[in-house]
Parts: sequence; C-alpha cells; structure tokens
Amino acid sequence: MTGSPTSERTPAAVQRIVWLQERYGAQHPDVHEKLLAAGGDAAVMSPLGWFEEAFLTRAVVSSGPARSGRGRNSDCHRNASKYHRQNPARYELVTGFALNWDPDGVGCWRPHSWAFDTKKGEIVETTVPRDLYYGVTLTPDEADVFASDYDHD
Repeated sequence: MTGSPTSERTPAAVQRIVWLQERYGAQHPDVHEKLLAAGGDAAVMSPLGWFEEAFLTRAVVSSGPARSGRGRNSDCHRNASKYHRQNPARYELVTGFALNWDPDGVGCWRPHSWAFDTKKGEIVETTVPRDLYYGVTLTPDEADVFASDYDHD
C-alpha cells in the first residue's frame, strides 16, 4: 500500500483519526463499520440516501489492478460517468469509497467513483492513485441517473 500505516503515529495523526471518527462515524454507522473492517482508520461521508442500502448489500472491495485514465482533478464522479456514457458496454460505472494512506500513516476513506474496464478487467482511475476501492457497480438505470447528475462542463 502506498504510504502504508506506521506502528507509531504522531499525536497530530491520532488527533486527526479521533476527530474524523467522531465527525463521521455516527452518520452511517453500518457503512463506517464496513469500511473500517476492510482497512483504514476513518471515513469521510456525506448523506448517502438510497446508496446506503446499495453499499451495504452490493459493495465489493478491490485493490486493482488500476490504470490511469483521463479526467479532471477532483472530479471523479463526472470523469467516471463520462467513461460509462462514451462506451457503456465496456465501462461500468462504480461508485463508493476509496482509501488512501497519508504520510502520517492515517488511512481515510473518501467518497469516490471510477470506471471499470470490462474488456481489460481493470479499474480506470481518473484522478490520483488509490490504495483500495470499495464500491457498487451501478446497474444501467442507476448509472444513467448518476451520470445525468454530472453531465456538465
């Protein structure tokens, strides 16, 4: 894992973990628990709506393989949607969370979307490399609704 956790963390890293867990852990406790069981120390979440049930019942963990794809920085939902829209038979739209370890050894899950190349059997990462992915492959109808939310320039 990139920037994997260290056995000794700085007081600032421990304080950050505690703050993240207190801030986000109670919002969706079942999702939070599922994410932390897969790795990491905390998860950043926003209201999940219908996605909470989908995540709890359909999410899959993957560490790759992943290749770098085209996309705008910090615009993963739109980027992944564009891959799917351009070739839905080849690119599945996957949304959920991605884990990264920071230099202080804190592993944090953040909302993230990516495309899955069914031809090559690999994740298409359109922003920055991630250490672990945990997401739901959207059905064609779900993907259409999701992508329509991000159809903008």
